[in-house]
Amino acid sequence: GRMLVPNWLAETMAWGLGGGIMLAALLLGRRLLRSERPLRALAVLPVALFGLVFAVSKWANGTRVLIVQSDRGRAVRQDLRLYGVKEYRFRNGSAGVLTMGPGRHVVVNDTVSQLTLKTVRYGYGLSSSVEIAPFSTYHSDGIITNFGPQDAPPSEIQSREYGAQRYWLRW
Repeated sequence: GRMLVPNWLAETMAWGLGGGIMLAALLLGRRLLRSERPLRALAVLPVALFGLVFAVSKWANGTRVLIVQSDRGRAVRQDLRLYGVKEYRFRNGSAGVLTMGPGRHVVVNDTVSQLTLKTVRYGYGLSSSVEIAPFSTYHSDGIITNFGPQDAPPSEIQSREYGAQRYWLRW
């Protein structure tokens, strides 16, 4: 499959499929409860659980893709989800391949400007940056939470884990 779809559609498809599996399992369980052997109804619980797990899985939700393009000198973002492998045609005529799987967020820089993905690590006081060349892609390990030069991550956060991170894409 080669699909690149809007976030809202990906989430609707994932929860629709997962919810359908859960509903079918629960309806079957209800029917089995009314049968001569009601303990058989317990057999559908793993199927219902599978439906829930499927709805939140990477395979159901795809890989996040953030496409950055310029519109009259302004950076514009487009958030999509990728299923499978898809060729992306950049505005300069070159092509790149988007692949589902590696990384949690694929950044597509479809501009003439270099982008910077900064990882802000809380608790350690360390940060790192990766430069994303014009008309190229990058697979990020984290989900980008902040976008643009004015959208800096907060200086501190409340977190249950030491070393929580935020990912900031800027130019």
